[in-house]
Amino acid sequence: MAVGRRSKSFKQRAKGRKKVGACIESLPKEVIITVLALVASKSLTDLINAKLSCKYLLQISDDDFIFQKASMDKFSIFPWWNMTKQVSRFLKRCEESGNPEWLYILGLYEYFSMSKTSPGWNYLKRAADKGHVKSSYVYSIILICSGGELKQHGLKLLASLKRFRTREFRMKIRENFRWIWTRNMITINIEAEDFSSRGCDCLKNWNGGRWEGEDAAVPCCDSCFCHREVMFFSEVIWSHYLFKQ
Repeated sequence: MAVGRRSKSFKQRAKGRKKVGACIESLPKEVIITVLALVASKSLTDLINAKLSCKYLLQISDDDFIFQKASMDKFSIFPWWNMTKQVSRFLKRCEESGNPEWLYILGLYEYFSMSKTSPGWNYLKRAADKGHVKSSYVYSIILICSGGELKQHGLKLLASLKRFRTREFRMKIRENFRWIWTRNMITINIEAEDFSSRGCDCLKNWNGGRWEGEDAAVPCCDSCFCHREVMFFSEVIWSHYLFKQ
C-alpha cells in the first residue's frame, strides 16, 4: 500500500513537471533565454536547478548568450590544474561565447603570468570592448605603457573610468593578482607632459598621496587621476613579480 502511494506521488510530480514544461514552452524563446541568462549572472547553482526542472529548459540553456552572462564567482580560477573536465568545458564555452569576466581572467593570466602578450592583449581588449570595467582599466594602462598614439588612447580610456567608484574595482584587481605570479613587467614611464598638472591642487585631496584608499568621489583632474591609477597598478604587479630580487 505504501509502495502504491509512493508510486502515485512520483507520477503526480512527473505530471506536474510536464505541465510546467508545457507552460514554459508557450513563452517566447528569447524571453526564456534572457531570464536564464539573468539567473546565470547571479547564481550558477540556480541555473543548474532550472536546467534540471524540465527538459525544455535543459535544451534551451545551451544558448551562447547564457554562457556569455554566466557568473565566475563560484569558480576557483587558480590553480587551473585542479579543474575537472566538466569545469574546463564550461569555461571554454564561456570563452567562445565572449564572457567578459572570463576573458578578463584569461587576459591577466596570459599577459602577466605567461608573458604571452599578444593573446593576453586580445582577451583584455575583447572584454573591454564589451564594457567590462576591470578589463578597461588594465587594458588602458597597458596602452599607456605602449607609448605613441596607443598611450593617448589609453589615457582617454582610463580617464573615462572616473565615473565609476574606482576603489571597488581596484580592490578586486588586487584580489585577482593574489592568485598569479607576474612574469611580465610592463615598463611604466611617468612623463611630466602626460601626468603632471602644474598648478592643480589635486594632491591636497588625496590624504598625503595615498592612492589606494580613494575613489572617483574625490575631485581631481584627468591627469592626476591617471597618475594615481598607473602608480597603483604598478605597485600591484610589482608585488607579485616572480623574479624580484
